[in-house]
Amino acid sequence: MLAAPGALGGCRSRAAQPKLAPAPAESARQPAPTGQTAERWGEAAGLRYLEVVLDAADSEQPLPMVVIFHGRGDSAHREWIEGWQLRARFVFPQAPLPFSGGYSWFTYVVGESDDAEVARGMQPAVEQVAKAIAELVKTRPTRGKPIAAGFSQGGHLCFALALRHPETIAFSLPVAGSLPAPLWPSAPQPGVRYPPIRALHGDRDRTVPFDYTENMVRTLSRAGFDIELRRFPGEAHSIPPDMRQAMFELVKNAL
Repeated sequence: MLAAPGALGGCRSRAAQPKLAPAPAESARQPAPTGQTAERWGEAAGLRYLEVVLDAADSEQPLPMVVIFHGRGDSAHREWIEGWQLRARFVFPQAPLPFSGGYSWFTYVVGESDDAEVARGMQPAVEQVAKAIAELVKTRPTRGKPIAAGFSQGGHLCFALALRHPETIAFSLPVAGSLPAPLWPSAPQPGVRYPPIRALHGDRDRTVPFDYTENMVRTLSRAGFDIELRRFPGEAHSIPPDMRQAMFELVKNAL
């Protein structure tokens, strides 16, 4: 998000990101979907979304839901799940703000915005996606609470949903994301069940600095949140094959 040292960084467009590598075949623990893929576009809480079910026969049956948020300059697309072969309802919301041939979840000025400004910009987006998820669960046949995953700005939203709207999701998977310090809760609220957060991040990331996310995860873990960060040595702001493999395994296990 922010370009200042020690602050969050911005999110590159889809064109600047490497092509997602294929995921490995799923183990026999869960039958692979068969038949034709079902796709549809819809709208929830003012956000357009692409819905994908890998077996058309399941498309109107209750299924676990996985909501995947794209990064800044990207758009809703199904490349994330190519080769995944998981029985779930995958929902890809599209951010509302046009940006660089794609879309952005919130605005800021790279190199000029500080954490407080980014936090203010994020809050309306977080509220909107929380409302969208709540609406999706009511309007689409869903089993259990959704899983949230996302890259860069989408990763920021995953952190925020888990910590600011824990009632909306069962599991959070932020990739190359973080959260501005003004949005860090000081401690879990009594009686609130927070979803586990399992973050993935390259330690050479200069767009969303790894050190910032590492400090955030350490601080929140000490405060009592169920949060972990996996470091990918030498990786920048991208999703290399080993990180994509880790995403697949985490989503599969959470399902």
